[in-house]
Amino acid sequence: MLNGLIMKKIASIILLLANIVYAQTEASYKLTPELDEFMTLQPIPEQYFEHNAYIGWMGLTYPKDDWLSIYRDIFQINDDALNQRINDGRLLTNYFANPRQAIFQIDNNKEILKDLFGQDNGLMDLYGSIDPESFLHFKQGALDNKRYRYTRDFFVCADYVGNNCLAEMKERREYILTTIQDNQLLLNRFKELVESSQYNYALFYNDLNASLETVPSSGMMKLIQLYLTDAMMKIADGEVNEGLDQLVIVRQWIDLMFHEKSKASLLHFFVNISVTQFLDQTINVLLDEKLLNDVLYDPRLIFIVRPYRENIGHKLNEVVLFEMKQNFKDFAYGYIKIYHSTKADVVLTEEDEYIVLSYLKNFGVILSPVLERLYDMHFATAKHADWKKVHHLQKSTQSIDKIWFNVVHQAQDLRTYTADEESELELLHHSHEYFLQVLNDWYSAYFQSIGMTPKDALFYLNDRYPSTYFYNQYFKIIEIISLEENLKQHLSVHKLNELLKDSIDEETLSFAQALTVYSNFDNYWVRLYEQQNYHQLVYLKYLVISGQISSDNIPEFLDGMGNLARNTMTKKQYVYDDETGRLFTPLPRQNKHLPAHIKIARLYDGSIQNFEVILPKY
Repeated sequence: MLNGLIMKKIASIILLLANIVYAQTEASYKLTPELDEFMTLQPIPEQYFEHNAYIGWMGLTYPKDDWLSIYRDIFQINDDALNQRINDGRLLTNYFANPRQAIFQIDNNKEILKDLFGQDNGLMDLYGSIDPESFLHFKQGALDNKRYRYTRDFFVCADYVGNNCLAEMKERREYILTTIQDNQLLLNRFKELVESSQYNYALFYNDLNASLETVPSSGMMKLIQLYLTDAMMKIADGEVNEGLDQLVIVRQWIDLMFHEKSKASLLHFFVNISVTQFLDQTINVLLDEKLLNDVLYDPRLIFIVRPYRENIGHKLNEVVLFEMKQNFKDFAYGYIKIYHSTKADVVLTEEDEYIVLSYLKNFGVILSPVLERLYDMHFATAKHADWKKVHHLQKSTQSIDKIWFNVVHQAQDLRTYTADEESELELLHHSHEYFLQVLNDWYSAYFQSIGMTPKDALFYLNDRYPSTYFYNQYFKIIEIISLEENLKQHLSVHKLNELLKDSIDEETLSFAQALTVYSNFDNYWVRLYEQQNYHQLVYLKYLVISGQISSDNIPEFLDGMGNLARNTMTKKQYVYDDETGRLFTPLPRQNKHLPAHIKIARLYDGSIQNFEVILPKY
């Protein structure tokens, strides 16, 4: 017993010392001028509202003729509204656009919700004023009365290892032409979008979560596959010029991602890696079928197959960094700029701090790093501390559990042998509602007793335990990565650690390393450059065909091509098998670094081991 009391006192002293030391440490740091400037909200720059593919992409399915520009006004209106809402303090971490409670998911506590999140009037969209059914939709019928519909039903050449895919497409001519006709308006719009756009800049609000609700659909992938299918069918039917023009459009779409003014979302960067693979496979098939022999020197074909710039990884790093900055602003802005208390006459005990932090976490609030640490320390203390309010709360919830348990089992005893799942679900729902009602009533009375609202309590804790030092350190990570010489290189996890270890404290670096965005620099770079291997193989194949390079001269030809004939990651030269005509390089060991459809194919067929093309023999 004595040992237990001693341990409790020691734990309390350690907690107190930790709080005092950290509070003093934090107080000695001010926000750096650079971070303060970064956290000053700026509207989306006007320059990104003209000739931006992102805006037209958003309006692609809008039923009216102004589809290319309609979302320009919506982005501007929403941007102004969100910035005003943020400036008015109506936000809480990343829930200020559309709050989603983690545990307290009931309607009867409007006042607490309003206090925490402010009145949410929603964002402007087009679905409120126009019938959603009138928007354009991709149409695809069933092939041979199959139950499911796949893009490979029309774009057969999406199959990475498929043989005779063009022959299969010809067999499905009627089905494919019907699908093209049913989606002709969308296909025409895709062409107009590409021709009218100069770059692709993701329009992210200062509220990243609100932005995620206005990201153009990745359904573009399906439309582009149909566009490639249409091009292949035209070329196969002798309409080579028309088909080649469409292939140029797809290459232009890909190139928009790498324009110096572009900053696409990571989702779209990932999608475009697959689009690049689909275009390359299309060219490979057309070369095999000798359907491009009459246009081998056509500037359009040269434009399509030309190598991508070596520095495309630089643009990718800019995109990853862009989203890293947005995420940081999203979870830190409130704590830096808004959550500051005016209640200087109130002091919360450790027990009160624990109750308030528990309540906020139950609402799904993302706490600042220091408040998260404070919660963990209080949570450990609560296991053995004699905290009467906490015990009362626990006792209340335990009694609810017992009532719920007894009610459920009594109901089960009264039921017939036939399971009535609907009645059971209704019973569980009412019990759950009652449970949450008791909790909300308890917390409402509690906040009244301490003379604070939940918002007041959060602001008070943020002022008492600020995370200023952490935020300064984390922004320093962003500044280091932002250096031009760093953005130009492959930022593997090892490389990032090397760049940051001498400038960032261990705790902040550990926090950053646990974030997905930290490893995204590496993962997306590898995905991007692994696919480039296949593009380079197709380009080399084009050069062999257009130059009619004999098999005996292939090794010398590869030597002369330098890095274009070397694996983009390992720097090993591509392998040529004279007997089979195969030119290949091994696939990456990890499937996550492959284009999505090759990743799936490899899961089903373990024999797929290489990026490869077949060279003709001269």
